[in-house]
Amino acid sequence: MGLLMVLMLCMLLVQVPAVQNAVVSEVLAHVTRDIKGDISFGKIKFLPFRTVMVRDLLITDDAPLESSAFTPKDTVAYARELMATFSLKGLRGIKGNGPVVIDRISLSDAVVNMVSEGNYSSNFKRLFSKGEPKPLQDKGDVFNISKVSIRNLRFTLANIKAEEVSPHDTGINW
Repeated sequence: MGLLMVLMLCMLLVQVPAVQNAVVSEVLAHVTRDIKGDISFGKIKFLPFRTVMVRDLLITDDAPLESSAFTPKDTVAYARELMATFSLKGLRGIKGNGPVVIDRISLSDAVVNMVSEGNYSSNFKRLFSKGEPKPLQDKGDVFNISKVSIRNLRFTLANIKAEEVSPHDTGINW
């Protein structure tokens, strides 16, 4: 009976916005400890029992690489709203037991700035890698997402190793 009361109290506490923000702040502090940037958000809300909604999600790069070919951007990604639906069973992958299974992700009013930094690397890989880059290895899926919905996305891809392109050139310069 006592354990049931504790579980019910925890479920009620998780619905309080201040508690939600405190829990997420702790998780973000743990996650951002090892990255070369920052992850922040404006508001987060857990909707019982399978959905999390994040508003004003921002991922920045502390040291964006510079090039004469483009102006560096410290914003790697931004989303006005991200909503993810999942099952508790699908989150087992967080501990490294296979992929994290997400039923559905909805992304609204987002910006993604990806930079190809040469040698099959990107600003995302540099930002989230621990230590020195290692040769690519297939370690299986990290995420298994069943359905993705994107509304109003602006995507920029810049190649830092690209040579200057003449205005008379045509086609895509990869």
